[in-house]
Amino acid sequence: MSPMGKKFIAGLAVMGFVGLGASNVEATRFSEEADFWLSSIIPTNNPPLAAIELQGTTDGGGLFTNTYAPTGLNPTDPVIINTVGVNKISGFSNGNGFVVSPNGDKTVYVIFALNGVATPTGASSATALFTSGKAIVMEFDENITFNAKRPTTWQFDSGLANVLGFYDLGAQEDVRKGTNGDDIGAFPGGVISAAQTNFSAINTATDVLSQGIFLFDFAGNGLALPGNATQDFQQNINPDGLPGSEGLVLFTQQTNPSTATGFNNLDEAVLNDIFNTLLAGNFSDNSGPLSTFDLGQLGDFFNEFGFSANPTSSAIVPEPATAALGLMALAGLALRGRRRQNV
Repeated sequence: MSPMGKKFIAGLAVMGFVGLGASNVEATRFSEEADFWLSSIIPTNNPPLAAIELQGTTDGGGLFTNTYAPTGLNPTDPVIINTVGVNKISGFSNGNGFVVSPNGDKTVYVIFALNGVATPTGASSATALFTSGKAIVMEFDENITFNAKRPTTWQFDSGLANVLGFYDLGAQEDVRKGTNGDDIGAFPGGVISAAQTNFSAINTATDVLSQGIFLFDFAGNGLALPGNATQDFQQNINPDGLPGSEGLVLFTQQTNPSTATGFNNLDEAVLNDIFNTLLAGNFSDNSGPLSTFDLGQLGDFFNEFGFSANPTSSAIVPEPATAALGLMALAGLALRGRRRQNV
């Protein structure tokens, strides 16, 4: 994994075998190279921008989490949590320069909202599984100072007029390295298991407070995508011929247990606006300053984080035994056809 964490992910594909049911297949995501309808300043590079990894700014992102509601009466019971994150896309893996919007030299950011359940695993640790979420890639006016700790500076538009592309949190799936995909990290056999996805480990006793791997499906173009765009915001370059739709695997890593200096009720109102717009619910029912992370106490907490994102394609592939049965069935049909011809 890169120092920041790593990456972003993808969609859905179907490979059919005669007589095979959905219960006999498994979904797998493959890291790929993709064209994103973005551009870079140095060297001048008109969209689309080809990349196998989009890179966020280390320690330049803001991650706000609210322990929204308990699920039980005991301190060790799981807690419903809401998370909103923001980070700047600062570079890409197979090129040099700074990523900007195709609408001129506007900064490009990612904002995501997640909902899940956190389960305490110790006095200062927990794990979180997220079951719903959305991410947007949006452009910012650089004339306005951005501060990851102050959501009032994020230029979020509830009408989503400055959004280039939309992503939905996908299902948990295995992740494998594709033919021309980026190295997906130091995972056994080069595979991220489905159970490790949409999942975050939290440890407040160390500077690296949490890291997570989230799978997103590309959900469509935003209103800010130029009218002359000849493709979707993301379009995979797929050498394997996999019939999947586009998406991202997003790797995040919190890197600094700092406080959101200056955070106030107006900032919290923006977080509620983001969460309501993307996931139709309030981020927080609390007001006032942020608290430290404590699953036993309702409240918000903040951390800086970095991310990287990799495009993927997603294929539904048959299990080995099922594939063999499918091939036998096809062979049987072919033999039956020959017999009919010989009668």
